Amino acid sequence: MESANRESVGVQNQAPAQVEAASQPGVATASAAVQSLLARGEARPSAVAQVIKMYPGQREAVMLMLQQTLGNGFVHEVVSALSATPQTAGAATAGGATVGDKPPPPTEKLAGTLWAKGPGGEDLAPSLEDISQGGLNDCFVFAAMASLASTDPSRIKNMIRDNGNGSYTVTFKGIGFFSSDEETVTTDFVVGKHGNVAARHALWPLIIEAAYAKQKGGIDELDKGGNSGDAVDDFTNDSAGTFDPHDETVEYIAGKLGKAHDKKWPTTMLTPKSEDATDAKKKMGGDYNLHFWHGYTVIDFDAAGKRVKLFNPWGHDHPGKNADGWLPLDVIHDVFTEVDINS
Repeated sequence: MESANRESVGVQNQAPAQVEAASQPGVATASAAVQSLLARGEARPSAVAQVIKMYPGQREAVMLMLQQTLGNGFVHEVVSALSATPQTAGAATAGGATVGDKPPPPTEKLAGTLWAKGPGGEDLAPSLEDISQGGLNDCFVFAAMASLASTDPSRIKNMIRDNGNGSYTVTFKGIGFFSSDEETVTTDFVVGKHGNVAARHALWPLIIEAAYAKQKGGIDELDKGGNSGDAVDDFTNDSAGTFDPHDETVEYIAGKLGKAHDKKWPTTMLTPKSEDATDAKKKMGGDYNLHFWHGYTVIDFDAAGKRVKLFNPWGHDHPGKNADGWLPLDVIHDVFTEVDINS
């Protein structure tokens, strides 16, 4: 199932860049420049991109300010402007290439370690705290990672091998004809096309994202969207059982989610596209802080209360009237279009 161009009510489904602005010196310099563009009505994405190029260390702080003032759609346009390469005339060279051949995309290194570190420098287990989707439409990848981190973090640990030379090999058990497949990547991430580094500074989500992108043909392929159940299958070789909750009773949904919770089976859900949503679904989406055409991860289940707790792979803005993740099962029945349980 394709998940490209996902939307929320008035906001495209791309998580804003996360940053602790106070921790970056001189953030006001870049922010003031962008605010000046805004005041003059000249804040085109290309102009903002030029400011960010002048202050590359302040990129994420500016992106956060833009997300808060102009929304995720504008942030995505700025990311695209940052990634754009000026076209030049193609003068022939002796090797048959041209001067105008498109160079490889620019990359950047981000501060962090493979695994989050404890007070004594020990490796900490992968956690939902490490997951924060970036500007791509690849919520399905981050929801899949969240489903493993919440049910059995050791499966994440076992996916990644540190080669000791700045590279990491990621094993995908569900890819390959007769055995698992591997992809080796470094921490050189394509600028503007990767997840955010969360508060614990763990890089494992970005490493898996980069390796999965390499497996699928490039980071832009992930931006086209996908299915979380399929991604979990690729990661673990555990196929997904899928059902449309709208076609089932609340009791059926409770039984399925309860069993998955007890068995610690990775479980994800998908909301409808805005154009496919009924008025009732749109109202529910607004009342319960849900975004259209977006993947969520089930992280808890309350049989007695007939409710389920969901995790937004953005790492924030979780569902529920109190943004605590909890939703009644009748909302799952009325709003969601797909549930994937990998077992």
